[in-house]
Amino acid sequence: MAHRTRDISVVALFLLTSCGVLSEDRDVVYKNHAEAVADGAFTRGWLPVLVPVSASEIHESYNLDTNEYWLTFTLNRKDEAAMMAKRVPVDVSHVTFPRAVSTARRPWWPNELRNPSDTLRARFIFLTIDDKKKDAGFRREHFVALDRNAPRAWCWSQLIH
Repeated sequence: MAHRTRDISVVALFLLTSCGVLSEDRDVVYKNHAEAVADGAFTRGWLPVLVPVSASEIHESYNLDTNEYWLTFTLNRKDEAAMMAKRVPVDVSHVTFPRAVSTARRPWWPNELRNPSDTLRARFIFLTIDDKKKDAGFRREHFVALDRNAPRAWCWSQLIH
């Protein structure tokens, strides 16, 4: 009987894992900034304060194990200019792009930001958030890619040794 119970537990664990119930990845979509605020997305700390009040079509994704996040939203051009004024511009050659294994699970993430190339300068303006704090020997890197062709921002963050 104990052998059968163990077999059922193994099958249940496999089913829960394969369905994503025990996955450490989380994906949330908000219609606008107000909806994200009402859900507590900012107080939980996954949505950064750089997301302006004008943001809409917010797609937030994060991994609890790796402490990475990926984010995209539309914004008005006025807020885009304000965002650029408050962030540090960075050349694409100094950008740490998200790991391919991470973005592969996010079909909404643009291919251009999965496979960085020299052509990115023509499509995106890259910014970084100067975060010099270290947590247990790790430093967090934050990057923003503002799309030159559309009022859309792409953001990601990861811990660096």
